[in-house]
Amino acid sequence: MKTLQRIFIFIFLGILSVSAQVLNDAKVLSQGRLNIGIAPVSTGGNFGLYTDLGYGIARGMDLDVIIGFLQGGTYVGANLEFPLSYQPNISLAVGGHSVGGTAGIDGTFNLSFQVGNSVGIYGGIDVDVNFNNGTTTLPAWAFIAMNARIRSNIELFIEVDPALSDDASSIFGGGLKIYL
Repeated sequence: MKTLQRIFIFIFLGILSVSAQVLNDAKVLSQGRLNIGIAPVSTGGNFGLYTDLGYGIARGMDLDVIIGFLQGGTYVGANLEFPLSYQPNISLAVGGHSVGGTAGIDGTFNLSFQVGNSVGIYGGIDVDVNFNNGTTTLPAWAFIAMNARIRSNIELFIEVDPALSDDASSIFGGGLKIYL
């Protein structure tokens, strides 16, 4: 129980100090598998809450639908994730989003490793192409995260996404996923 308390304290103290971006490791959901996630996030002092629903739509492909309630507007996005390798887990996700009058295309390269029976780390690169009022921006992030399974179908995660471009802000988030 003390470990669980420490994880929650670590997540919420971090959130108070720094919009989560990837919030997902490189493991693609099996066909018919479903997960539901919630993640409080912060970008430069702007706080929000992301929710996501993942579903394994076919062998080797899952769909993730994300809704974020942010200070800059409601985020709505979706992506398809495809495995590139299973040992280690490497995936590529492509999709799109809309928030505060900006529409964008997303691309994520993700690499995951198990470091114990119930703990994993993941990281990679996330790049968007955003379109807003005739201008195009290219925000990019690296990301590094840890997830920890606390029950057979529940995991906690924490993620840091340092900005790689002037069009991006560093991001911090963490939360909970339930696998059904």
